Amino acid sequence: MLHLSEHEVIFLKTLGQVNAYVTVEDIQKAPVRMWLFGMITVVEMFFGKAIKDHFSNGEWQELISPGRLEKARFVYDERIRRGQNPDLIDCIQFGDKTAIIAKSAGIRELYDMPSKTALRKNGKLLEELRNSLAHSQYIENWQVVFLFAERIDKVLSRI
Repeated sequence: MLHLSEHEVIFLKTLGQVNAYVTVEDIQKAPVRMWLFGMITVVEMFFGKAIKDHFSNGEWQELISPGRLEKARFVYDERIRRGQNPDLIDCIQFGDKTAIIAKSAGIRELYDMPSKTALRKNGKLLEELRNSLAHSQYIENWQVVFLFAERIDKVLSRI
């Protein structure tokens, strides 16, 4: 669990004991950035698996626009051409996965996720954070990092 002090330090606790801390400045350093990117990747993989499990016959395709589905099929075809064996759900963007889950009350209830509106808002913030990390941009909204870290801890403890 994470706690933010008045000195802008995150104290990382395991079993009730502080075992590490991260400052706001540390967020800009490679180890923390790589950890954050890895955790966002875990969330995206989890979203894909939740969608596959909930929509076993591909019904999720009706929940995104035809244009977004066409882009996913283009990525799918390219991966097939390269000798990979992807699922179509793995070829859609993070924002599309978030939108599908936002539209699926069953998935949100199963994993105790926030409301449709909150999930879309948080998903957008998370996608922006991921893009900033991927493109080595300065992380200005560090409060999103703290919020994300707290929520990912909660979600991962339930999986």
